[in-house]
Amino acid sequence: MMQSFFPRHTDVTWKNNYVRMQDFLAHQSGFYGAAERKWKEMMENLQNHKGILCLVIEKWHLLLLLEGNERFQPLS
Repeated sequence: MMQSFFPRHTDVTWKNNYVRMQDFLAHQSGFYGAAERKWKEMMENLQNHKGILCLVIEKWHLLLLLEGNERFQPLS
């Protein structure tokens, strides 16, 4: 019978870390997936609204140019 190079407790630690990392990645994927869906929904709503020009700057920053001589106003 051949003995493992790493002690048994090290194997358990690796497995626990792997499970934690998978949970973390699943959480991040869920969060960013929801944010991306919200972003797309917001962009569709803005494109469907007449009289508003939407400029996208660095993907996450929006400015609205309203009709007339009004200034750019950042979305909150």
